Amino acid sequence: MARALKWIFIFLSALLLLLGAAVIAVALLVDPNDYKAQIAQAVERQTGRQLAIEGDFELTFFPWLGLQLGQARLSDAPGFGEQPFAALDEARLAVAVWPLLSQRRLVLDKIVIDGLNLRLIRDAQGRGNWEDLAERFAREEDAPPAEPAPEPAGLPLAIESRGGLELRNATILWEDRQAGSRYLVQPLHVTVAELDPTRPLPVRAQWTLQAAEAPEVSGELTAQIVYDQAAQTVAVRDLALDARLRSEQIPTGALQAALRGEAQADLAQQRYRVPQLPLQAVGVTAELVAEARQQGELLSADLRLNVPAFDARELMRRLEIELPPMTDPNALTRVGLALAARYDGKELQIREMTGQLDQTRSSGTAALPSFEPPVARFALALDRIDLDRYLAPKEADAADDAESVPGGAPAEASPAPEAELPLELLRDLVLDGTVTGGELVASGLRATDVETRITARNGILRAEPVAHFYQGRLRGLLTLDATGAAPRIEMQQRLEGVQAGSLLEDLIGVARILGVADLELAVAMQGMGLEQWLRTLSGKASFKFADGAINGINIAQAIQAARAKLANQPLPAADDQQTPFNELRGSVRIDEGLVVNRDFSLASSQFKVAGDGQLNLRTQALDYTLMVDLLQPLLESDNRLLAELQNQPIPVRISGSLKDLAVSVDLQQALEQAGKAKLKAAEEKAKSRLQEEVQERQQKLQEQVQDKLQNLLRPRR
Repeated sequence: MARALKWIFIFLSALLLLLGAAVIAVALLVDPNDYKAQIAQAVERQTGRQLAIEGDFELTFFPWLGLQLGQARLSDAPGFGEQPFAALDEARLAVAVWPLLSQRRLVLDKIVIDGLNLRLIRDAQGRGNWEDLAERFAREEDAPPAEPAPEPAGLPLAIESRGGLELRNATILWEDRQAGSRYLVQPLHVTVAELDPTRPLPVRAQWTLQAAEAPEVSGELTAQIVYDQAAQTVAVRDLALDARLRSEQIPTGALQAALRGEAQADLAQQRYRVPQLPLQAVGVTAELVAEARQQGELLSADLRLNVPAFDARELMRRLEIELPPMTDPNALTRVGLALAARYDGKELQIREMTGQLDQTRSSGTAALPSFEPPVARFALALDRIDLDRYLAPKEADAADDAESVPGGAPAEASPAPEAELPLELLRDLVLDGTVTGGELVASGLRATDVETRITARNGILRAEPVAHFYQGRLRGLLTLDATGAAPRIEMQQRLEGVQAGSLLEDLIGVARILGVADLELAVAMQGMGLEQWLRTLSGKASFKFADGAINGINIAQAIQAARAKLANQPLPAADDQQTPFNELRGSVRIDEGLVVNRDFSLASSQFKVAGDGQLNLRTQALDYTLMVDLLQPLLESDNRLLAELQNQPIPVRISGSLKDLAVSVDLQQALEQAGKAKLKAAEEKAKSRLQEEVQERQQKLQEQVQDKLQNLLRPRR
């Protein structure tokens, strides 16, 4: 693009020289209209393009000798269509007569170019429609210099401008058919108040930029341009740019932005510097410092960007963008960013980066070797972040107020809105990085010393977290597969030595189980939101709790209450609703959000428990049937009960929700089964005794028969 602008400048300069030559022709009393064909032929010899001068040359005389050119157009390069490469509606140039005749000074009035239309196109093969002109000019520059002509006697001709340059109603089209981009500047107005290279050039420009699928940008720029020909430097001072963005995608319809600063360019060294460039838009200020270097075709740059902390909520309000409700109404009120980056022509490296998100401070580095497709390496460190602040608030007492289905189970919640995952971006994304955090809060759970490795390739995103977790350790693997029509998520988690009570208190608001826990989980789910994930959740898990208790139920007290009820005795005094255990373990299968446990096992000093049950994750409805074997009396007065129920399990049913459990004990059934067992045992014992007596009598009878036979067979004396 820089080379294109260079040759555009050369083209405009040649056009001005052409007009100047015509003015000199007027001074020689020659009608330039007689030379249209010769001028067109000369242009074609020099450029290989056809120049069509459709308008006439009009002359003005004293005190200014002027020339006005009507419509003209220059053909485009072969292969770029029939439309002209450049065209104009009108151009005017005038010189003062008296200084030219008496003082050999060429004093120029304002140069006016009206209706310039310039088309810059790069074809699908990457060749631009200006390159043939550039190659011709380059050959002329490289050609050996001709013999210098003898200079005419007298003083040299001095050139000065009093009126400057004015470009009116210009149109510039930039179309890159290789990249599929198209930008149109229309209209463009440029005014240079004075064309004196020894003094600052005051420049004013106004334009409107249009691009496909991008906001329309209208802008106004003023600046002082200082050119030092000897040092080959250009400085832009007092730069002021005001822009207005218009788009249907902007809720307010338009967006204002202002930029102030200065810039410097060393043309000989091809170094460009922006020492300070503040930008303001909708209450947000950004400060940019940049330096770029051009070495052949390689462009490299260093930049520093600082965005002081601003109120993002206020920004969204000004843009009329409604934020989703958040748990913390003060979230997003302090957001800031500062970074230092370098671009070496191939890779963008963010060497220093610090950020602020409310009370969270972050730092890190990153590298972007490619933007298409997006490729990034990064390392990000956070001190502390509470993600729950930015989630939708939980409705107060929602669980208590929810309607229940028959049987006491809570009603299934209404489907949550689907998440909008950028699947196309995820399929092309290439990532390799780490995120560390001193403390992380998510879904009420707290982890410290968090380190997560994140990778993405071929549409599969992987996150491998390691953290200290409730006085234990967490290790996991989360995989998001975006290659299909709906994303598939696989999760593996291993918890070792965690305090279950604190974990469950933070997770569901109730410390349902106490103790030191080890858990393993391997599940998979599919879909675009929580409802779909719970519906498709499948996998397996195992758990083990040591030296703890089940809160909310007291199995021993429930058995005592059932015994008192059967005996028409007063119910025992309410004790702590807690069932202590030495060990609790089991494994589960998960199918479409239903957790099924077939090997529940609990051991304590008073009893042992075995059973099975299930938990519906969508409704949080729980239903377990346990068989309790008493190992010792629950009370001193329970020796008889223990004797009656020896070797006979007591059925205990636990149902309800995780936050509201109900316990029922079928002691009558246990006693009936115990009675039947005792009766059966007595019958077996009587039967066994009868069989023994029959066997004894049979034995005696056999002995008697044998004795008689022996007596009969014994010889008589």
